[in-house]
Amino acid sequence: MNPNGPFGPLTWGIAWYSLPWMRPLARLERRLEALRALDEADVATELDRILHDGYAHVLQLEAERSRVTRRVQELAARADEVAAAQELRRLARVREQLDRDVEALRALLGGAGRIQP
Repeated sequence: MNPNGPFGPLTWGIAWYSLPWMRPLARLERRLEALRALDEADVATELDRILHDGYAHVLQLEAERSRVTRRVQELAARADEVAAAQELRRLARVREQLDRDVEALRALLGGAGRIQP
């Protein structure tokens, strides 16, 4: 895997995980909803896959958050420069979105982990 995320740390000025087709929350919600249509024997297997995929994505988001944090620390020394200040503001928004995404995924997965097959 690319150490800067699948398409580099930022693509076209936005974080890669904020692209609609890269956001797993809706996909995981759909997969959880689809559990209702499965036979009881298949629910446990699919639930295990959903939890595995979801927590793998949480780890990816946390790694991206660490990369963003390191970049913020690098730029902080040059915060008096216009370009660095602009980048710091943008990265602050990225980090806030990462925090929200991680929180939402963890809440979804925590609830999914309590589903009884």
